[in-house]
Amino acid sequence: EKAIYAYDALSGGLKQQLTRSEKANSKPPPLQKQQLPDFFTFLRSFCSALKSRQTRRSQVSAGMPGEQLLLLADSKPSDSIGGEYDGIKSLSDSKSRSLSGRSSQHQSVAGKRKTGGAVVSPGTGGTPLDDASTDGNFIRLLDGENVLQGNSCDTVFRTDTGNKNRGRFLLTTYRIAYLDASDPWASFFVPHAMIKTFTVSGARRLRVETRDFRSIELKMIHDKGPNMLRNVERFVLNRGRKVFAFFHKFKSAHIDGWELARGDPTEDYRRTLLSSGKFRIVDNKSYSVCTSYPAQFVVPSSISDEQLQKVAQYRSRSRVPATVWLHPSTGASISRCAQPLAGFFGGRCLEDEKWVQALTDGVTELGVRLREAYFLRKSQEAKATSSTSSSSSSSSSLSSASARKMKLIILDARPWQAAMGNSVMGKGTENAENYHGCTLEFCRIDNIHAVRNSLDSLMELCARAFSKDPEARAAASQTWLSELEGTSWLHFQSLLLTAANKIRVAVSMGVSILVHCSDGWDRTAQLVCLALLLIDPQYRTIEGFVRMVELQWCAFGHKFAERCGHYEDPKFQKKQQAPVFVQFLEAVWQVLRQHPTAFEFNERFLSTIAFHTYSCRFGTFLFNTDRERDRFKVRKETTSLWSYLLCPRNRCRG
Repeated sequence: EKAIYAYDALSGGLKQQLTRSEKANSKPPPLQKQQLPDFFTFLRSFCSALKSRQTRRSQVSAGMPGEQLLLLADSKPSDSIGGEYDGIKSLSDSKSRSLSGRSSQHQSVAGKRKTGGAVVSPGTGGTPLDDASTDGNFIRLLDGENVLQGNSCDTVFRTDTGNKNRGRFLLTTYRIAYLDASDPWASFFVPHAMIKTFTVSGARRLRVETRDFRSIELKMIHDKGPNMLRNVERFVLNRGRKVFAFFHKFKSAHIDGWELARGDPTEDYRRTLLSSGKFRIVDNKSYSVCTSYPAQFVVPSSISDEQLQKVAQYRSRSRVPATVWLHPSTGASISRCAQPLAGFFGGRCLEDEKWVQALTDGVTELGVRLREAYFLRKSQEAKATSSTSSSSSSSSSLSSASARKMKLIILDARPWQAAMGNSVMGKGTENAENYHGCTLEFCRIDNIHAVRNSLDSLMELCARAFSKDPEARAAASQTWLSELEGTSWLHFQSLLLTAANKIRVAVSMGVSILVHCSDGWDRTAQLVCLALLLIDPQYRTIEGFVRMVELQWCAFGHKFAERCGHYEDPKFQKKQQAPVFVQFLEAVWQVLRQHPTAFEFNERFLSTIAFHTYSCRFGTFLFNTDRERDRFKVRKETTSLWSYLLCPRNRCRG
C-alpha cells in the first residue's frame, strides 16, 4: 500500500512538473516524457507483484493448497553452477563486509578473541554465509575455537593461484586457514570435516581437496614447516575425536532453531493428514517400532498395533509405510517406506497388502473421478505405444476395466535390474498382482555408488577447466559439454525431477503414491521432498523448507554421518559416502531456476546448507538417526544450523 501510494504521488508530481516545464518552454526535466510510460508501467507491475506475493504468503500461512510448480516437460537441468538469478539479500543489522575490507572488530590471533557480528562472504549467489571470516593477517575465531598451531611470520606460499605472495598458515580446533599478506582474496579457511583429501608431498608441500570443489596447494619455506605439516596431518585425519559442534555455541536471542524445526512434530501432520480422520499417529519414542524412524509418524487408522508389528518384520529395516502428506482436494496421499523382504520366490504379507490398500481410504469423490481419468489416459497411451512398438510390455498396458480399478502407484526408485538383484538376497520389490488396485513403476535412479562416481568425475572436470595451466584450460573448454554429459550428473538430476513431477501429477489426479528404494533413506527422501516442494507452497517458504528437511531427512533416518563421512569409523567405510543430500539441494536449485519468484529463499540459502552439511559446526546433520541424536544429547549440547541461518543478521530471501 505504501508503494502504491508513493507511485500515485510520484506520478502526479512528475506530470505537474512536466506540464509546467512545457508551458514555460524551458529545459526538459530530468525525466523525459517518453520515459514516463515505461517507468510507471514497471512501478505498477512491481506493486502488483508485492500484493500477489503477500496474498500467496497469507494463503500459505492459512494452510491453503496454493499453486503448484509445473516443471517444463522438455527442460533439462542447467549446465552451469551459479546462474543468472542472483537475487541475494542479506537482512542484516550490520553492513556486509568483504574479505578485502579491514574491520576494527578483527583482531590478530595473538590478541583477545572476539566473537559475534555477521560477516557475509563476497561472491556470486552461491557463496555460502559464514561468520568465521579471514581478513589478511587476521582471523575471527568462533566461540569454542582455539588455535593449535601457526607460524607468526609470512613464510607460506599458496602455489595453486600462480602468484608469489606469502602468508601465514593456522591450525585451529575447527579448521585450517591461510592468511595471505598481500591479497585478501587468496585467503581461505577449510573446516576439518570439509577436507576430502589431505596430501603431504615431500617435507614442505601440502595439497588439500575439499568437498566444495576447491583444490588448494601450499608450500612452507621455514625450518619448522615439516614438523608443522606432520602435526596438521595427524590432527586433521584423526576424526574419531569429538566434533567441533559440541564445543561451539552460536548465541542468538532471536530464534531457537531446534524449537522451530522440532518444537511440535505433529504440526505438519495436523495441517494435512489428521484433519481427514483416516490416519493416526504412532508413538515411536522408545524406537521400538523402528530405530531409524522419528519418534512419531503417521499410519492409516485402520491399521492396528499388531498389524504394525507384522509389517515391520516384512519391510527392510522395519521401515513400514509412513504417510507424510495428503492432498487437500483429491485426498490422495504420499507415503514412504523401505523395500519388502519378498525374496526370490515372492513372499507375501497379508497385513502389508491391507496397509497399502488403506493408503487410499482418504480419497474424495473429486479424487475418484480424476483418478479414473488418469489411469484411462495412461491405458490409452500404453496401447498407442504398444501398437507402434514391435515388443510390447504387458505390464505397462491396462484395459479400460482394469484402469478404473487402479487406486495407487508403488514407485520404486531403483532400476528394475537392481530390484531383481536384491530379491536374490531375500529382499526385492512388490508383486503388483498381490496388491489389488495397485501398479508398480520403476524410476531407474542409480544407487549411491554411481552418484559418488559421477560427482568425482564432475570435480575432476572442473579442476581441469579452472586449472592454472592455459593448455589444460583450453583443452577442457573444447570438450566441456561432451565431458559434462559423460559425468552423468545432469542425467541423474533429470531422473530425480522427472520422478518428482510424476508424483505431483498423480497426487493431483487423485492417485496415492507409495515411494521406496532399497532402505528408504536416500532416493526415497529425495523424491518425496522434491514432490512436496512442487505441490505444496508451504515448503517453498524458509520455515517450511526447514521443517521438511528436519522431518523427511533427519528424523526419517538419512545416514548423514555415513554419507558425509563426518568422522572416521571402521563401520563407516568410504565406499558408503555419497553426496545424496547435496544432490537433492541442487535439484531444488534447478527448480528455483525455473521459478525464482515462487521461493522465499535463494541459492545462497541452499549453498549455506550444503556447506554446513559437512562442516560439523552445528548439530543439525550429525549422526544417522534421531535415536543416536537423543543418545548423545545433540539438542542440548550443540546449536542448530537454523538458529544461525534464521537470525535476522543472516536471513537470506530470494
